[in-house]
Amino acid sequence: MQEQDAIERGYGAAIENLFKSFYDEFTAAIGSPNAEMGAKERFRNGIIHARRARELALEILP
Repeated sequence: MQEQDAIERGYGAAIENLFKSFYDEFTAAIGSPNAEMGAKERFRNGIIHARRARELALEILP
């Protein structure tokens, strides 16, 4: 199914973008525990939201 494949590709792209942002933030933290924790939390929340969006989109498909 084309729609399902597109959703999965979009999910993969979202995860890649989240990781790139996480990497940038984490390396910019330069060892600061608070900055590293913030980067981790934003990444974790992004993953949770991306997973949920993927699940919802797949449920909506006819």
